[in-house]
Amino acid sequence: SEKGDVVFTNRSFRIQVAVPRQASGIHLIPNSEIRKPIPQAKLLKEVEAHYIDWAPNGKEIAFDTADGIFLMDRLTLKISHIIKDGYRPVFSPDGKKLAFLTRTKPTRLSILSLTNPQNLKHIADVSPLYFTWSPDGRYIVYTLAAPNLTRKNYAVPVAGGPPERFLDMYDRGVRLFEWTHAAKSGAHAVEPTNKLTTLWGKLKRQN
Repeated sequence: SEKGDVVFTNRSFRIQVAVPRQASGIHLIPNSEIRKPIPQAKLLKEVEAHYIDWAPNGKEIAFDTADGIFLMDRLTLKISHIIKDGYRPVFSPDGKKLAFLTRTKPTRLSILSLTNPQNLKHIADVSPLYFTWSPDGRYIVYTLAAPNLTRKNYAVPVAGGPPERFLDMYDRGVRLFEWTHAAKSGAHAVEPTNKLTTLWGKLKRQN
């Protein structure tokens, strides 16, 4: 969260933390615990969750189970079932949409409006290793596996259109990446028109 708190599931956390015995679900590590040798985690909700994401406003947590994607209110812990055919939810920068992958084959990278759940859009028929939003919310960027253990990185417009390559100045591609605070605050404009690779690569190198 913006306050430095961390939420995780038993399947998504790989460092040593102190969790309630036999607890399986969504856990919270307060910011005050982060720097301790063994942070104390609190069980928020006992549920078989897999992937998880925190809304930008800190008020909601999205997670998935074998039954689909859910939203949980951070304060009341009330859970709403958002969609059945989906997993790996990722909030948009404004918190109004979720990007996710469909479980139905072929896998599709899709977007669901949280203000109008009937507004569902499939934007790419891919099964990426990793995906996230661009800071301005106009693109979904993702990583695909390529031959010889290499990766290829693409950005696909949320409004529609073909995906474009970026980060291809790295020989083997990039599996995971995150935007800097400068990029998120708008200090660097992202205008991927014809020069997507140059501009986005420059953005990452400068920060």
